[in-house]
Amino acid sequence: MAISKNMESPYSKKTNYAAQVKQSTEQSTTFLPVPGPQGPQGPEGPQGPQGPIGLQGPAGPRGEKGNPGKDGKDGESILSPSGQYLGWAYYENLNVKQQMTGAEAGEDGWVNLYVDGKGRGTIEDFLPKGHVSLWNDQTRRVNFKNLKIGAVIKIIYHIDLNTLLNNTEVCIRTLVADEDMSPVSFIGPLKYQYLYELSCEQTIFINNRNFSHFGAIPQIRTDNPCEVKLKGIYISVS
Repeated sequence: MAISKNMESPYSKKTNYAAQVKQSTEQSTTFLPVPGPQGPQGPEGPQGPQGPIGLQGPAGPRGEKGNPGKDGKDGESILSPSGQYLGWAYYENLNVKQQMTGAEAGEDGWVNLYVDGKGRGTIEDFLPKGHVSLWNDQTRRVNFKNLKIGAVIKIIYHIDLNTLLNNTEVCIRTLVADEDMSPVSFIGPLKYQYLYELSCEQTIFINNRNFSHFGAIPQIRTDNPCEVKLKGIYISVS
């Protein structure tokens, strides 16, 4: 239906907000009910009598001693199935020198990382019972000696990585005696040229004596050139 030129649309009128508020207030006050006065309080009723206190009955005779209970079961050991004692250590890197990475660095792009474990933040107060250091500064490897077959080792690497180009792919590996058993973590493509602080956790299962003799070597691989420093390593054993 066509609208006449002289007809005003209801949406064309501007509403006065203050007038609408005033009108709404006046309407609400016009019909606002007013409560009447409160009536007087009634008298308090009389208090009822208190009942008598019951007498305590005499103590019963003491029962006979019961039969001894069954022997308890031995408690479960907190040792892991391998019999390995639990423990952990942290090694802070005293060496602040950076290493260069890239597709042509190291062996097939894999560059060894290491810490000088004499940093002030190094902690060895909680090593597994009867165990030596879990990191060897001389061999620059995680030390698996004296660990039992079946033990589980978790390693957390704390790394500073300065990418020199955008879209740099980063992988971290813990190289053990059996390369096929070496855990590899794909950190991902780092989109921007930036100084990244990274943490990476990896798990190793000792399933033969070769692991104990070889130990483990932290490694990193990047497709583009980067500056990297391994700030510290957490190593836990169970």
